[in-house]
Amino acid sequence: VWSGETQAGASALIREVLYDAVSLRRRARLHERVGLALESAGTRGTRVGGALEERLEELAHHLGQAQSGVAMEKGVDYCLRAGREARHLWANAAAIRHLTAALELLDGLPADPPHLRQRWEVVDNLWRAHLDSREYERAQEVLQEYLARAQRAGYPWGMAAAHWQLSLIHI
Repeated sequence: VWSGETQAGASALIREVLYDAVSLRRRARLHERVGLALESAGTRGTRVGGALEERLEELAHHLGQAQSGVAMEKGVDYCLRAGREARHLWANAAAIRHLTAALELLDGLPADPPHLRQRWEVVDNLWRAHLDSREYERAQEVLQEYLARAQRAGYPWGMAAAHWQLSLIHI
């Protein structure tokens, strides 16, 4: 006879084994399908904007693991939105997790001006989340990494934004 705790532990172990047995590519496709289904269900909701906002965490989780272009774009958006929401709630660890996932997705997208601008939105929230967590060196590294990327891409707006924020850290 299994207790409730034993069953829960066994279920978690079975879920972990099954999840690990799925290839990374298939896992990414499954997360993408779940994320797109959640998004579709949310847009059919009766409240304007409310249904999707309530599922930001789930949408960010699933679409944050996508590997196709359109889903990656959506993943960046949901991870950024979830990161902003977490920062608003002073949940800095969650904000850092979501915003880092957004940066990882952006790494798979072109380094063109629209994506560099979007990357800045992520970086601007991420460095502040690190600052709020008293991770001063990591906050500065995030800005320096963006500055280097903007310099490699020849993106003057990004260079100026990163320099400005770096100057504020040193004040």
